[in-house]
Amino acid sequence: MKRPFRNLFSCSRLYIVLAFIITLFVFGYFFEPVFVVAKMAFGLLAVLLATDAVLLFFAQKELLLLVRELPLRMSNGDENEVIIFVKSAANLPLHITVIDELPLQFQKRDFVMQLLVQPKEEKTLRYMLIPKQRGVYAFGRTHAIVSTPLRLWARRCSFGRELTEVPVYPSYLRMVEFEMKAISDNLVRNGHKLVRQPGQHTEFDKIKHYVPGENYRTINWNATARRNRLMVNTYQEERDQPVYGLIDMGRPMMLPIDGMPLLEYAVNAMVMLANVALKKNDKAGVVVFNTQIEGYVSAENRRTTLKKLYEVLYRAQTRFQESDYERLTAFVRKNVPQRSLLVLFTNFESAESVERQLNYFRHLSKFHLLLVVFFENGELARLANVPVKNVEDLYGRTIAEKFIVDKKQMVKRLNQYGIMSVYTIPENLTGNLLNKYIDLKRRGVV
Repeated sequence: MKRPFRNLFSCSRLYIVLAFIITLFVFGYFFEPVFVVAKMAFGLLAVLLATDAVLLFFAQKELLLLVRELPLRMSNGDENEVIIFVKSAANLPLHITVIDELPLQFQKRDFVMQLLVQPKEEKTLRYMLIPKQRGVYAFGRTHAIVSTPLRLWARRCSFGRELTEVPVYPSYLRMVEFEMKAISDNLVRNGHKLVRQPGQHTEFDKIKHYVPGENYRTINWNATARRNRLMVNTYQEERDQPVYGLIDMGRPMMLPIDGMPLLEYAVNAMVMLANVALKKNDKAGVVVFNTQIEGYVSAENRRTTLKKLYEVLYRAQTRFQESDYERLTAFVRKNVPQRSLLVLFTNFESAESVERQLNYFRHLSKFHLLLVVFFENGELARLANVPVKNVEDLYGRTIAEKFIVDKKQMVKRLNQYGIMSVYTIPENLTGNLLNKYIDLKRRGVV
């Protein structure tokens, strides 16, 4: 082993023992018997130090084996599990401090786990990471600071490669959860329940026996006369309806809420919406724009559609500029000829910002069904409910209430021109958006 003492560190117990021996030497200056005890203690410490060093470095070649298991890809905004396998190769108990070099995006420099491993024992460590942005996350090496029961010296053992890159994709871990709950009408998330009532659409499905509680307007009187019992027509949801997500990559969408930009919430919600739309046999597509059209996937329903959406959304990056809605409108008019549901993910902080884009919204709504999604600032809501104790609190609460009223006025302004909207806090975006989509399907609007 080359330069083994580069990985040698002293433990806190060593300093405590040294402080005790130094104290004995000080008292030994005045009392001869204490001086003799101090010399004996110092000699014993020297022997123990040499013994501890031999046990750590020379008693056997390897003290332990450590393997870190990372996911092939991570899901943005969700808990992703990282597993560390620890196996002792020593013939004595080991005190181990595991230090994992996490990616810079997590801003954690004190990530430490401690454990005691018996001779030849295997243990598994698990911890969760929640990424807040898409992109490539680079993990460093995993270090184990090992000490024997003497705990005078500690040895550093490093494992893994210098750099291990893991891509973080838009949220996919919760995709099955939302898909199953949407199909079974059981989505209850943050107080929102998906409503889905089959039998209200224009595409005929079949004739079946009447069940109490069904809409009497669907009774088929001819079939009823033939069968001598009530029969009703059933309808299924219309299929092959294009659903496009228009994702604003502009500067306002980079506002962080709970450490996660609004853009990331929008991307995750779009993935969930596309998956549910595809399961309902609709077509899904996406347009990502800022000052230019940054990415585009034509609406289709194929096995590769969701993969294409993932790749485009994974690569999309903001320019931190105000988005060009004129360019977006022209692009949609040229590339989306069929009437479609356009779900526009954006954010407005003032009524003036809505007025600047209103003409483009009205133009899009002439040819398509436009649904504008923008966000409620939870911080403002909390500030508006702060008890007023002084003039400063009064001013803060008044300003917060003004911003909240302005947001509600934006919704009314859009509704004046028949433009639908979803105004929600980021945490509830996915549930509210799926709720709205299925409600539109129920009413036969799309």
